[in-house]
Amino acid sequence: MANNQQGKGFLNSKFFSSRIKSANVKLFPEAALGYLLGPIMALISNAIINSYLLRYYTDVMGLGSDDWAGSSLFLVLLQVLSAVIIVIGNLVVGRLMDKVKTKNGKARPLLIASLPLIALAIFVLFFAPFPWKEGAIPGILVLDEGVALWAMIVMAVGYNLYYAICYPFYYTSHSALVNLSSRNSNHRGLLATVSNGSVVAAAGLAGMAVPFFLNMLFVPATMKKGDVVLPFNQEAFAEGGWAINTYDKMASYNNWKIFMIVLIVTLLIGVVLEFLFTRERITEEEFTRGESKTEAKKIPMSKQIAVCLRDKYWWMVMVFFLLYQLGGMMKNNSATYFSTAWFGSSDMAGLISIIGAIPTAAGMVIVGIFATKFGKANTIKVGAFLAAAFGALSFLMYLVPSDAYGAVAIASFVLKACGTVPAMYVSLALLADVLDHQEALYGFRTDGFSMAVYGSIMIAMTGIANGIIGGLVNAAGYQTSVSSPAVQNVTIWVFFGGEAICYLVIGLIFFFMNVEKFSNLDHNAIEEDQKAIALAAGIEYVSAADRLAAEQAQAEAEAEEYRKIEFKAYCEKKGLDFEKEEAAFETDRAEKKANADMKASQKEAAKKAKLAAKEAAMTEEQKAAAAKKAEKKAEEDAKLAAEYEKMRAAAKASPLHI
Repeated sequence: MANNQQGKGFLNSKFFSSRIKSANVKLFPEAALGYLLGPIMALISNAIINSYLLRYYTDVMGLGSDDWAGSSLFLVLLQVLSAVIIVIGNLVVGRLMDKVKTKNGKARPLLIASLPLIALAIFVLFFAPFPWKEGAIPGILVLDEGVALWAMIVMAVGYNLYYAICYPFYYTSHSALVNLSSRNSNHRGLLATVSNGSVVAAAGLAGMAVPFFLNMLFVPATMKKGDVVLPFNQEAFAEGGWAINTYDKMASYNNWKIFMIVLIVTLLIGVVLEFLFTRERITEEEFTRGESKTEAKKIPMSKQIAVCLRDKYWWMVMVFFLLYQLGGMMKNNSATYFSTAWFGSSDMAGLISIIGAIPTAAGMVIVGIFATKFGKANTIKVGAFLAAAFGALSFLMYLVPSDAYGAVAIASFVLKACGTVPAMYVSLALLADVLDHQEALYGFRTDGFSMAVYGSIMIAMTGIANGIIGGLVNAAGYQTSVSSPAVQNVTIWVFFGGEAICYLVIGLIFFFMNVEKFSNLDHNAIEEDQKAIALAAGIEYVSAADRLAAEQAQAEAEAEEYRKIEFKAYCEKKGLDFEKEEAAFETDRAEKKANADMKASQKEAAKKAKLAAKEAAMTEEQKAAAAKKAEKKAEEDAKLAAEYEKMRAAAKASPLHI
């Protein structure tokens, strides 16, 4: 590990270095490729697995069937009890991330490590032995008792291999990248918005596209109208009135294998893109202060846990993620059950996802404006109450005729989606504020433990949600796609009601979430501590801002040299005088810069003149009111500073402080 700290070793090689050289976060390529396109491609396989694994287990593998004794209980226990193993797996990965600390990052190397692991886990997850065989009656499958137990074992191993070991390698490190990207709140907010947008986009693509391929993944065998059951016929089914009755398990099983191979390839490309176009600027800070020349202090996981457990803001943000993910997974993973129960097929699930994606996509563009103006926590709080209220509108389906079900469901889903937008896009930036606050108080970051808990929540809630859904729909008498009032009651509650309740609780909790008021004080305190570390080590302190500015200048100088080399080659190819053309280019560039500087200066002068004119036009009463307001603001700032210093002093006196 000492080699890692000193900038030596394989993980510090150029192979692992980021392709992002800019000191500041930019929309392209860092945000666009590293935080949007790459993660979308990497996450879409997980979104599909999360949404359809339960149906794969019930409708393809046959878990929950009356012919397979004990399989319903196995299905529930597999997903609920595995949550414990998932938490342990994420904690191990979080600790590993803390140990793998290199100048190229501590999260990025784990992205590459996740590639073969996830591919292996997906293979095991969907290649369990098929537990059914041809019975005495042609076309009728019966349970193969000799294979059934073996299939259960492989499914249990595959489930835990994927969710508890392999996927955490990717997701925990992926989730930590926003926190480690920059200390600039605006830059971090941009990346948090884009990063969460990739999660939403992956889930949206899974929800929009896959329902239209369900007849390939869940191949219909028979259809039913009243008491009439016939072999599935696409033309007759399209005429309406028919519901899918049973599926061709073997054909579906084989098609899922092919589908997963395609998704594995997509995942590999996405992870490589994310690895290449992300950068851990905060991790790099340790290599510009005393810790770059000496062995960095290793923070025990027990110390990280102790700091987190005593931090009320950490508890609030983690409970938020638990409720957010539980509600979201109950909604996403029950969509096809709800659609089939209320509308006779899964088509409505795809339509709802497509229309619901409109406010979600639009919200990504504007949510940052509200978060900057009103604060991240306040924006999430207001959105949460709106989501709860609009989610409750879905229960009007009990009061309207059946031909109005679709309109009510779509309206409720779309309006609820508007309220969920802030939680989707700015929550990771809020978590980063919480981690900065801990670092400012105690002198170290808890990324390892915090992101392990975050990853555990985000992954484990999928299984818990599936366990709840599977248990409830089976208890309601679910059989493949046959609906009943009991199944309708269950599915509307898990699809709409569960998430609405979760958001109501989130809104109430966030009345007490005010960590953002300390952000400026936190950043100043962190810089003071870093300066003290550098001075104690006997080296010159370089602030993060100055270091990044120097790197930016160097990157721009290198880019300029490359431009000249390429331009010279171009001139030689075209038979042009390079010196003359270069001089003309420099003159044109200088003129453009002068014009831009003049416009910026004029704009600033106009802004000052407007402010001066506004102040001059103020009446004495208005001036007195403004002075009183400024005095009140100064008093509040002084009170906040005093409160903060008291918190810092208490933290420094604590044995947890380093």
